[in-house]
Amino acid sequence: QQEDAPFQPNGEKGRIRAVITDMLLESMNKGEIEAVICRAPEFYGPGKTQSITNSAIIDNLLNQKSAKVFLRDDTKRSLIYTPDASRAMALIGNTPDAYGQTWHLPCDDRRLTYREFIA
Repeated sequence: QQEDAPFQPNGEKGRIRAVITDMLLESMNKGEIEAVICRAPEFYGPGKTQSITNSAIIDNLLNQKSAKVFLRDDTKRSLIYTPDASRAMALIGNTPDAYGQTWHLPCDDRRLTYREFIA
């Protein structure tokens, strides 16, 4: 996906995020605020993220429970490791030339299914 790709919200949560993002972009374009937008896929990693990947898969496996996959387990997923996302956002946030733009955080090119991720 490109940074200038139109929003294609999926569900109520996605529609709300799109409205908020449109409001932010409008304020940025009017020069009312200085900001950047960082888009990221599903998070996973250390700490208590509220992602499906952490709460239903990783946390369960760490607690010797069965992994739960609420989505199709055979669909390729884009995931980002939380420390990598943090470093990318810190770099973008500390780069003045990055402001006023939308950035897609880098992900591993090897997109896995949840079935592959769990294995």
